[in-house]
Amino acid sequence: MKKLIIVMVLTVSMIGFSEKLNTDGRDHLDKVVGSFGVKGNLGFKIVKKGSKLEFVADNVINGPVSRINKYLYLAKLVIDTGEGFEREYYCFAYDIKYKKLVNVDCRNLNIIQILDKGRK
Repeated sequence: MKKLIIVMVLTVSMIGFSEKLNTDGRDHLDKVVGSFGVKGNLGFKIVKKGSKLEFVADNVINGPVSRINKYLYLAKLVIDTGEGFEREYYCFAYDIKYKKLVNVDCRNLNIIQILDKGRK
């Protein structure tokens, strides 16, 4: 019973303290394209190929990026796990408060992760 109460309190606190995406409604495409990671580690690149964006990472087989609206992007990824392939959806946008690219929950625009710009 105690474990259940602790889990419920933690879940409610995580939901209650989630921060929303801060946007001005523009795409900030120049800041979305580039190399990104978390705390200095290079994780992935977003590359502009013609008029389309592509999500590039070591284990990603296919990573086309589409626009959900003017400021929110969706990468539909096929990832090679070594044991097979998995599909993942990754939403991201430029946050004007943090002045960084952020990974957001596609449904409610809560920030999941703040990404650092890589040097490459």
